[in-house]
Amino acid sequence: MLKDDSTVSQLIARVPWLIVLLWSIVTIFIALLHAYGNRQLAQNSALIEARTLIKQEELSRYWIAANGGLYAASSGKGLISPPVSGQAGAQELNNEKSFFTISHNDITAQMYRRLEDDYGYRARMISLDSIRAEGVPDRWERDAFKTLTGGEDFFYEVVSLHGQDSLRLIHATRFQEECVNCHTSEYRVGELLGAFSLTLPLDSYYTALGIYSYSVLIGYLLLWLFGLLLTCFATSLFKRLYLRSCEQGNQLQLAETNLHYLAYFDPGTNLPNRATFDDRLRVAMAHAVRLNERVAIAVVNLENFTTIRGLYSQGVGEQLVKKVAEVIAGHIRPDDTIARMGNDRLLLLLPGLVSRENVARIVNNINRGFEESVALDKMEVFAKVSFGVSIFPDDASTSELLISQAETAAFRVAQQKISNLQMFSEEMNAAAHAHLQLETGLRHGLSRNEFSLYYQPQINVPAGSVFGAEVLIRWNHPERGLIMPDQFIPMAENNGSIVPIGEWVIMEACAQVVRWKNLFNIPFRLGVNISARQFQDVELVDLIDRVLQKTGIDPADLEIEITEGTIMENVDRAIETLIDLKVRGVKVAIDDFGTGYSSLSQLKKLPFDRLKVDRSFILDLDSNRDSQVIIEMIIDLAAKLNMEIIAEGIETEQQKNFLISRGCYLMQGYLFARPMPADDFTRFLESSQLLPDSCYQA
Repeated sequence: MLKDDSTVSQLIARVPWLIVLLWSIVTIFIALLHAYGNRQLAQNSALIEARTLIKQEELSRYWIAANGGLYAASSGKGLISPPVSGQAGAQELNNEKSFFTISHNDITAQMYRRLEDDYGYRARMISLDSIRAEGVPDRWERDAFKTLTGGEDFFYEVVSLHGQDSLRLIHATRFQEECVNCHTSEYRVGELLGAFSLTLPLDSYYTALGIYSYSVLIGYLLLWLFGLLLTCFATSLFKRLYLRSCEQGNQLQLAETNLHYLAYFDPGTNLPNRATFDDRLRVAMAHAVRLNERVAIAVVNLENFTTIRGLYSQGVGEQLVKKVAEVIAGHIRPDDTIARMGNDRLLLLLPGLVSRENVARIVNNINRGFEESVALDKMEVFAKVSFGVSIFPDDASTSELLISQAETAAFRVAQQKISNLQMFSEEMNAAAHAHLQLETGLRHGLSRNEFSLYYQPQINVPAGSVFGAEVLIRWNHPERGLIMPDQFIPMAENNGSIVPIGEWVIMEACAQVVRWKNLFNIPFRLGVNISARQFQDVELVDLIDRVLQKTGIDPADLEIEITEGTIMENVDRAIETLIDLKVRGVKVAIDDFGTGYSSLSQLKKLPFDRLKVDRSFILDLDSNRDSQVIIEMIIDLAAKLNMEIIAEGIETEQQKNFLISRGCYLMQGYLFARPMPADDFTRFLESSQLLPDSCYQA
């Protein structure tokens, strides 16, 4: 495809006119050539007729000479008819008719006069030594006669006579053997005696061919018009094909541009992507080796990206990433690179560093840029970022390992939440490898039956009876032994395996509750913790339906426990999910109440059945007056909202007695029993004094 489309378009616009001009010139040339050919055809026709007449006269002459002349009968008055001169003699026959002998010369002269009278032809016999005036040649005939001396039989030429084209022809008359009968023997056979001279006007021939030429001219005109139409059609077709080709070429070029753009840039933010970052990192590392410099890369985490996107929209999240990139770009050098790594991550390339301390100075400058809010869709938010940094060649010698180590540092800074900058170290690398091995094992733990369920009894203290339990999961790692939930549940949340694990927990625990109810014939409520990832899953309600149908558990015996933070991520969505659960008869408890940032105005909208007081308020309940006040307020709030309340983490008699004195009678904790496997919990139920009528509150 031509680069300058406008030039090509102008050329295409001019080509039809050039073709029309060329076609017109060709048509006119052919017409002129045909006209010239017609003129030649008229002259050739006249030449053929002239030679035919001469040949006929020559044949008649030979015949008459061979037979001694021509005899013509006289009329009744004794006249010769037709009148001819040169009567050679007369003879009378029996029928009283007289015949006169006429010479061939007289017949020839008579024929020529008739041609001249009827058609305007001029014919005569000429000779250079003629003694008769009518036989003396004119200038043209004399010059033409000389050409016959070279042996030619005839000579002709088209000349203008009295303003008209005429064909002049002379035909040689040579002495033949047949001429001996009439002439003396002084002539030799083949000797040039004279010539026939014939002049034919060409107007009649031109006129006859003119009529034909008129029809031919109309044909040429039609042919010219057909050529114009064909040119217009071909040009239009070519133009359409060219425009289509240009359009396809432009689309192809646009597609190639888009593919190139998508290959090297992030479409949401127009930032370089990972591929571009890797190319620039390799170039920077090569320069660093030659110049004995350092190259730092930083994985930048947008810590509140998920929260902002959840509260507003995906588009606002993309705007946040762009604003963060703009702030960072305003505090780094033009040669540095910012790239998009993921939804909430950026990559920062800092080449040409002299020492590791330069990184801390650059990060401090960037942090000052985030002290002010950024405008997002007519809103102002504060961006929270953290940096995980690795340095070439101190930490790694390859680009892949360098980025991996920066990710490790970024993960550590997100866990510690002490500073927003973490430099990579070998100790951190070892911990990251251990974490990776643990995460790999977690993905296979469910298929290998490495998980087990523990149940912690929930006690109605005044009645002294068990009314339910909270189910807890344990991981029996084949190498590291028993692993507690706080070590692997966050990991499962991050990699998405929490969803199948959570489904297994609910299904297995509900089936166990049904077995206990059938065995002991007691009311029993099972509390199951639902993580944020599970609660946000659109199939959670469908999962509960499958569990209820497959296990046959009474919906009132199942209690879903959700933290305040999970609810506040998307309150409207949480209300819809909780209502769907309540419609099915499933109980809902708010776990770790008092540790989150829930609004009381939102709390009253949520269909909860029970509040669970967090263990952090129970630990120092004996000595901390603030904790006591908070406990009293929570108990009073639950009573006014007509909710049950249960305290967890009870370990001392003083804690139990304080809660009872304030009106909280449902408890769980080490004071009563530790979490235990299902078989141990069965024996625990067998040894307990069960007073279901007084301990269970529906």
